[in-house]
This record gives sequence, structure tokens and C-alpha cells, in this order.
Amino acid sequence: MNFQELYYQNPYQTTFEAEVLTCTPGPDSNTYYLTLSQTLFYPEGGGQPADRGTLTVLPDCPETYAQRQPSSCPKTSAQNPSDNCTRTSAQRQPTSCPEDSAQNQCSGCPEDSAQNQCSGCPENASKVLCSSCPDRATSSEPLSVLDVQDSDRGVLHVTAKPLSTGTRVRGEIDWSFRFPLMQNHTGEHIISGLVHRKYGYENVGFHMSDVITLDLSGPLTWDEAMEIERQANEVVYADLPVDVFYPDDTALETIDYRSKKELEGAVRIIHIDDADDCACCGLHVRHTGEVGLIKLLSLMNHRGGVRITMLSGRQALRYFEQINDASTAVGQLLSVKPHETLDAVQHMLQESLNKDRKIADINQRYFQAKADSFTEKKDLILCFEEQMNQVELRKFCDLLVKSGKGAVCAVLTETEPDTWQYCIGSTEVDLRAAVKVLNEQLNGRGGGKSVMVQGTFHANAVEIEAALRQILL
Repeated sequence: MNFQELYYQNPYQTTFEAEVLTCTPGPDSNTYYLTLSQTLFYPEGGGQPADRGTLTVLPDCPETYAQRQPSSCPKTSAQNPSDNCTRTSAQRQPTSCPEDSAQNQCSGCPEDSAQNQCSGCPENASKVLCSSCPDRATSSEPLSVLDVQDSDRGVLHVTAKPLSTGTRVRGEIDWSFRFPLMQNHTGEHIISGLVHRKYGYENVGFHMSDVITLDLSGPLTWDEAMEIERQANEVVYADLPVDVFYPDDTALETIDYRSKKELEGAVRIIHIDDADDCACCGLHVRHTGEVGLIKLLSLMNHRGGVRITMLSGRQALRYFEQINDASTAVGQLLSVKPHETLDAVQHMLQESLNKDRKIADINQRYFQAKADSFTEKKDLILCFEEQMNQVELRKFCDLLVKSGKGAVCAVLTETEPDTWQYCIGSTEVDLRAAVKVLNEQLNGRGGGKSVMVQGTFHANAVEIEAALRQILL
């Protein structure tokens, strides 16, 4: 039997039928690896993720034995009245059984025949599995294909349940998942091909996930990338055919095609007029117009070249829908049109910066006035303040220490009941060692240098003051 890679024959086909050739347990004991006589499921490769979808046991397959149990099965009941054969209804008629009675009673098909042997429903039953084998899939429950990988054993379909060898199944791929991958893959070819034709750079890395990432072997500015993007979308608008072919060795020598590595055997070429010639094992749309839209999202320097993130097709459309929704919402909050949000946000940020400067100036005057209020030097200056952030705590504490009004200066602010952020400064006490004891006694965390420490205490104000006086003085 010749294995058929149906995903290459027609990448737009979504359903197929096949026979299970092998089923082996996966390495984690919770999965099974199935090989089929043919498949539409594309295995992960060439930067393109594996297809998603389901396998469903066909109704006329012995795997559907949950509805036709032999008399030796413990689940036999009045629904199976025949002593010799349980297939007494049209729903239980095996394909090899003649319909020779009004009751569809099987004659010459005893339950102990090789094809219909239950033997207590052992796991290794060759064909028929009864409903008391719960880990076997039945025709009523599609079996999800969790992953698809290529291997020396063939294309492996990873599932959570096993299927018996010889089982006939109907496979269905998730078209809503595959088609955007096809759009993105063709979009990437157009970008990489145009870059290669203009700059001679190679695509040295390619990955498809929430966004498409491609690594190019040479430098590129954002303006240059935007020009490539404009050319790429012109290729989309032209609705050019995306040709897939396998040239012989002689013809292959005449084609200037892109490839990340040396290839052996038949080489699959993706050709787009005036855009790209590339060796590729992935799936593509038939015409560039189906890509819909190509949009580059970012560019950064990477290993002597650049890394570009991009989206095409449906994913690009959804991306811009999200951006438009967000921009519209921000515009409504700022009472401006969506395209005016940048100027409005910049104006708002400048106003906020001006307010912060005014607040900082007011705070500085408050800190100085508070420091001036201490007329004599004290062993401990302790200030419990309201609604200060860490920067303000540090500035106030630093000013107190420099004023020379206290041997130890501590400024604290309560963020939650009995939770205090602290900043403690001193030029006379080694705070780095002392803060460890303080944190232990006051259920705190924090640290710093010998002259200043910061952190959080979980205690009340009375407990904090007592600990500071006990440990620091």
C-alpha cells in the first residue's frame, strides 16, 4: 500500500478516509501514535505547525462494537436475544453477514468467529472491541488529533486513545487553523523572496505561532522594510498563481531558488512570478490574492542581520481589528478621533509630567519644613507619613540624615493596615546588620547599605517604634 500525502495533493481538502496501519503507546503513557494508510494532516515541519483536527471511526467498522456485543460479553442483555448471534437488528448486521430472516438474524455468523471474537474484551482484540473497553474510541466520539509529526515510521498522529489496526476512520482537519497558516506561509515567502531579490539576504530562521518570525542574514532599516511590505502587497493585489512543482535534476540546475540547506532527492519548489523561488515542504494558497494582506509588525537587529515579525491574511485582519477597537476606545476616553489619539496621549503625558514636577517641589518644601522643626539633635527621628512612595520616603529620609538632626532617621508610610514601607538612614549605626534583626522581629523584608536601608514591616506603629529603639539605640 502506497502512503498518500493528501495535504500535498490538495491542501484545500478537509476530510478523508483511511485505515489505521499501526497504533503504539506514546512515551508519556497518556498518548498513542497512529499511522494511517493516507492522511490530510500536515506534520510539523519547515517552520509550519502541525494540523489540528479529529479522527472518527466509520459506522460500518468493527470498532463500533459498543452497539453489537457478543453473548460472551458481560454487557449482554435482553437487547441481544439470540443465543448464537447478537446481531439481531439492522444496526448490528456485520457487512459479511447475510440478511436471511425478518429479524435480520445472522445465520452462519456465530459469535465465536474470528472476526467477532470478544473473549472478555481483551485489549489485544484484533477487530472487535465491546463497550466495556472504555479507553477505546467509538464512532460517537471524534478523537482529537493532538499533534502530527513526521518520523522514520511515517506520519504519526498523536491521540489520547488507541485505535485497533485495520480500523477505518474519517479524518477532518481544522480548516480555521490551517488556512491562516497557509496565508501566513505564502506571505512570508513573498517577503523573503523580495528581500532576497533586492538585497541578496537569506531567510535563516522562520517560525509560525501567534505571529510570524523570520530572521534575515543582513541589515535592514525600518524604511527599507516598509518598502518591501508595499511591494509584497502589490504581489498580493496581482493575484498571481502560486506554483508548486518538482523539477528534475537538469531543470533544477537552471533555477535560482532559495534553500536553507543542501537537499537530496526530489526538491519541491514554490514559485511566485517576480517574487520568489524557494524549496519548501509547507502548504500554500493557490493564488497570492488569497493572502489578503501582509503587514510587518516589528524589526530588530539579530545576530548580524534582522528579525522581523509579521502577519498575513485573517490573522493580520484580526490584529488590526484589535488595534482599531483599542484606538477607538482610547479616543472616546480622550474625546478625540482614533487617528488623533497619539497627539492627545502625548499632551496628557506632558500635563502629568508638569503636575509631578509641581508635586515634587511641594514635597521638597514639606520635607525641609519638617526637618527644620527638629531644633535639637535626637537619637532617633521617627516620622510616620501618609501616602508616600518609595522615592519620596528615600528623599525625605536622606534630607533628615544630611540635616544632622538625628543619629538614626526613619520614615515610614502605611500601605495597608499594619503594613509599613520604611526607609532608615544613619551615619552612626551600621544599618546593614541591624536591619536583619529588625526584619526578623517585625516580620519584614528589605535591605540596603550600611548607611541606608529600605523595605516593609508587618507590624503596628507601637511595635515598630519599640523595636527601632531597642535595636538601633
